[in-house]
Amino acid sequence: MNKQIILSALEAQLKTKESETQAYENNVVKPAYEVQNAVILSWFQENVSNLIQKIVATSDRIEIMKFEEHARWNSCTISLMHDYRSENRSKYAEFSWYSSRATAKDGFVLADVQIFGAVAAKFQEIESKFKHEWSPAFLEIYREANKMERECSDLRVTISNTKSEIANEAKTQYRKVGFSCELNTKKYINRNYETGEATLEDVKHQIKLQIGRSKWDYVYVSAFKVKELNKYKCTLEFSNDSHSLKEITVTTKRFYDFVEDVFNWQNGGSESDSRYTTDRYNRQYAKKENAE
Repeated sequence: MNKQIILSALEAQLKTKESETQAYENNVVKPAYEVQNAVILSWFQENVSNLIQKIVATSDRIEIMKFEEHARWNSCTISLMHDYRSENRSKYAEFSWYSSRATAKDGFVLADVQIFGAVAAKFQEIESKFKHEWSPAFLEIYREANKMERECSDLRVTISNTKSEIANEAKTQYRKVGFSCELNTKKYINRNYETGEATLEDVKHQIKLQIGRSKWDYVYVSAFKVKELNKYKCTLEFSNDSHSLKEITVTTKRFYDFVEDVFNWQNGGSESDSRYTTDRYNRQYAKKENAE
C-alpha cells in the first residue's frame, strides 16, 4: 500500500483517538479527580486541622496551600517516595515545608506553622492513608486515560517514522543522475525608500552549496541538475543570479548535505517562509496603506 495513504489513515486515526482521550479526560477524569481531591481535603479538615483551606493532591504528592486568600503557593508538601535501597522498593511519605519568620501580627504565617505541627502530629496516619487509599484511588482514576494516551503516543511515533520513510524515499530521487530541480520561490518585501511604499513580490530563492574546505568556498544555487554521481564526487549543472548555467563538481557528502536543505525548502520550508513574510508585510505595510 502507498505509504502516503497509510500516513493519512494514521493521522486520521490519531485525530480520532486524541478527541476520544480529551473527551474522556473532561467527562470522566476531571470530575473524578475533583471528587477525590475534595474527599482528601475533607479528611484533613476533620482529622488534622480546620485551618487547612485548600489542597492539591495527586497519586504521589499532596500540596497544602498557604493560609491566605487566593493562595497560589503551597506552605508544605507530603510526597510519596520509593525506597530504592529496599528489596521491594517500598513506599514512604516525606514531609517538607517552607521556613519563614513571623511576629504576633503575622496571622497567616502563624496559621501555616500551626498546620505544620498538626500534620506532624498525624503524619503516620496520613502516610498510611496516602499509601493504601488515596494514591491507589488516583492511579485508578487515571488508569484508562493513561492507556489512551499511550495509544496516542504510539500512533505519533508510527506517524513520525512513516513521515521519515516517505522523506527518505523522496530524497533518494534527488540523488539520482538526471534529477533536476528549480527551487520554489519566496516572498520578498520590496521597499521604496523614496516613497515609503512597499510591495510583496515573488523572487527566486537560492541555497548555499559548499564547494571547498574554506568557509568562503561556496556558491548559491536556485536550480540544478545532477549530471554525474558516484561514491566520492557529484557533478552538477546549476544556475543562480550570477550564472545562467554552470557546471561544478563537489564531494558527494557536500552534495548530500545540500540535498537536505533543498528537500526541506521544497517540502514545507518555502510555504513556512512565505507565510512569515506575508504576515510581516500585512502587519507593517498593508494595514498602514489601508489606513491612509
